[in-house]
Parts: sequence; structure tokens; C-alpha cells
Amino acid sequence: MIRKNFLGKEFEVECVGCSIVEETFETPGGFIFQTNHFVLHQDPEIPIEGFFCISSKRHFKYYHEMNSDEQIELSTLIFRAREIACKMNPTIEYTIIIEERSQHFHVWLFPRLEWMSEFPNSLSSIRDIMKYSRSTHSNSDNIAKILNVIERAKKWSKM
Repeated sequence: MIRKNFLGKEFEVECVGCSIVEETFETPGGFIFQTNHFVLHQDPEIPIEGFFCISSKRHFKYYHEMNSDEQIELSTLIFRAREIACKMNPTIEYTIIIEERSQHFHVWLFPRLEWMSEFPNSLSSIRDIMKYSRSTHSNSDNIAKILNVIERAKKWSKM
């Protein structure tokens, strides 16, 4: 299937998650941080600054399919990713979602930004916010902000 990142580049992929971790589907700004079993990156398709994803390096779909090392590492990485986000902007609230509906296990760290106040602050609004962002936030100014956030997150991840 053909997928497009928010920079407008198209990629032929069988599994988006596998393509991300194999770096054949470009995540804008590259990986923020990686561990033995996971990578932390900006969501490649939705142009929202600080919308981070944790993708498993191993292909599996469900949370219960993780081994004990992966379980421990994921918990630590979620904490670390949230800590990095908090250091960059402590006033942003995040919704952390374990996504099992796609074919490759991943976790969303979805920020609640000021411009989102026109949407209800609920899980049911996240898809609407993502759709709105795709149609209105793929401009050069917003992309520059996102890439800046990624670079700042990379610096914080090394501290």
C-alpha cells in the first residue's frame, strides 16, 4: 500500500510499523530515541508537534504478545518519553494510547495543544483533531515547528 508522511513523501509499505523501524518509511526528523525493542519518533502522517509514537522493533500486534523484557522496556520508555515532553513544555497534557487496531503494535503519546481547544477534550475527539491537522497543518511554518520539537526532544533524550 502507498502511505504518505506529512512532508508529502510517498512510500510503498506492507506494514507501516515495520517500515518505520526499518527506516524505509521516513519519519520526519528521524528517531528521537531507541532502545533494544522500541523506537520513539514523531508520528509520520499527522502534523502535530509533539505527537510522539513508540513503535516496536519486532512485528506483533497485541500488548499481551510482548515478552517480559519488552514489557519492562516499554514502561520505561513511555515514562522517559513523557518526561522529555514535560521538560520541553510542562503545561501540555498528553493522552497515552496503546494502539492494537493496526497490524503493528505502537503507543501514541498525543499532546493536547492550545489550538485544540475548539475540540472537546476527550478520546473521541482525537481522530477529528488528527483529520483537522492533516488538512490544515501541513504548511511549512508548522512543519518547521514540528522538526524543531523533534530536535529539542533528541537533545533532552540524551540528558
